[in-house]
Amino acid sequence: MRTLRLSGVIGTLLGLMAIWGWPAAAQQTLAPGQTVSGNTNVAVAYPMPMQIGDAFTIIARSEAFDTYLQIQDSAGNLLAEDDDGAGGLDSQITFVAPQSATYTVTLSAAFGDPSGPYSIEVESVNLRLLTYGD
Repeated sequence: MRTLRLSGVIGTLLGLMAIWGWPAAAQQTLAPGQTVSGNTNVAVAYPMPMQIGDAFTIIARSEAFDTYLQIQDSAGNLLAEDDDGAGGLDSQITFVAPQSATYTVTLSAAFGDPSGPYSIEVESVNLRLLTYGD
């Protein structure tokens, strides 16, 4: 019998996942005008379909832990992140979709475990094109 030895990047990633946990996929899709609430003990990931140019403000609140928001594209690239942008320990990201796709909004804790109740609010942002001389 051969023993599998993990090293390098893969071993490090697996070790970090064992410590921090893998984000749990939420069963609900985020949409503008919506507030979702939950109770968690792991990071949670919500799908959010957007069209190119759509602009949203996403606010995460919790009295139980220091919220940390991330937005990733479908390839897993980190596009935006925030720790305390909504004031106190709450997070806020205003984001304009660079292309039509389903993005992933992940809520975790900035420090420690994301344990306890939380809410995520999604608001549409109306953008106005300004041209020089207006």
